[in-house]
Amino acid sequence: MFNYLIFLRKISILILISYSVNAEVITDGTLGQHINLSGPNFQITSDLGEQHGGNLFHSFQDFNLNSSESAIFSGSNNINNINNIISRVTGGNPSNIDGLIRSTIPNADFYFLNPYGIMFGSNAKLDVQGGFYASTADYLRLGKTGQFYTIHPEQSILTVAPPMAFGFLNAPNDIEIRGSNLAVASKSNLSLVGGNFTLQDATLSASSGQ
Repeated sequence: MFNYLIFLRKISILILISYSVNAEVITDGTLGQHINLSGPNFQITSDLGEQHGGNLFHSFQDFNLNSSESAIFSGSNNINNINNIISRVTGGNPSNIDGLIRSTIPNADFYFLNPYGIMFGSNAKLDVQGGFYASTADYLRLGKTGQFYTIHPEQSILTVAPPMAFGFLNAPNDIEIRGSNLAVASKSNLSLVGGNFTLQDATLSASSGQ
């Protein structure tokens, strides 16, 4: 049976696939409301997800950004208590990100999981306050008992424990980075974990991080 974990200090990377998609950010209703958000600057507030301790979870049916668009993640009154923004895509389609992913939550690490594939285009940018972790994993392990599933979201066990490892139940799909300049804040980590990794005319930067 195909089943293994990649702990977060371990990194592997992914592939080149061209997809023509419409920009869209749609929540899937498993956490909060089912909403087709309005662009071009998609406002993703904490009430669209679910918070457990320092973890703010979001779940999307589809997540795609064109070059002129941005996805802005923000918190509520207890914004300083959020350590991790953890997002998944469950709708069966890869994510094509050619715009800006921004988080206004101080010092929070950002996790983005889509088991169907992730593509970063030449206009993709990051503006997050902590580290950035993208993966095509089937689930994210939270401490010893928590699991945030992408393929079977109803099996998730959400806890206050911090992310520990990416888990794979099937051969993982790929991540493509084409012409992107992806960077995170000083002393933060930039991790891409999945199947094959292809980096074409692109730059990954994590000053004093990993």
